[in-house]
Amino acid sequence: KMPMQTKKSLLFGGVSLLAVVCLGETVIRNTQWMDDQTLFIHDVGVVPYSCRVNNNAGWGYLGRSEKVGNTVEQAKAYLDSAHKYSIRALHYDPKYEGAYLNLGGVYLHQGLLDSAKYCWNMVEQLHPNYPNIKGKYILLSQFYLAQGLDLGKNGKAKEGIVYLKKALFEDTANFSNI
Repeated sequence: KMPMQTKKSLLFGGVSLLAVVCLGETVIRNTQWMDDQTLFIHDVGVVPYSCRVNNNAGWGYLGRSEKVGNTVEQAKAYLDSAHKYSIRALHYDPKYEGAYLNLGGVYLHQGLLDSAKYCWNMVEQLHPNYPNIKGKYILLSQFYLAQGLDLGKNGKAKEGIVYLKKALFEDTANFSNI
């Protein structure tokens, strides 16, 4: 039984109040949207039991570990965090191939080549046609090759040959550059 003008004013006031609240939330959230890594790392504190959010945080820390200008200690700390969140994602869903993919990247950076291979084998087992998994094996082959050559140069020919065989197994095209 209110006059139409009063109804319009109340509606306008309610919508204005809602708009101000939404604007405030947007401004706060914008700082978290600086980039994907910042967003994902923030959100793992908000939704700590989510497989996807933990995996995304692992991916974010893995990306941060690769930034130019990091000290060795900073890169190691980021890799440790990436490892922690990738493992946590696998705890919530042991068949989440994205977490195995990230964990393989962590192991590759840490020089744990066989562990990286295991993780990427899991991705391939869970999702045989996973996009770009072949590229991960090519990268792994390059690391095996470098390790094998380094061992050979340091007088450890037998150990070096083991890594060269692993490199050849992962990518036969890699040996055309030697």
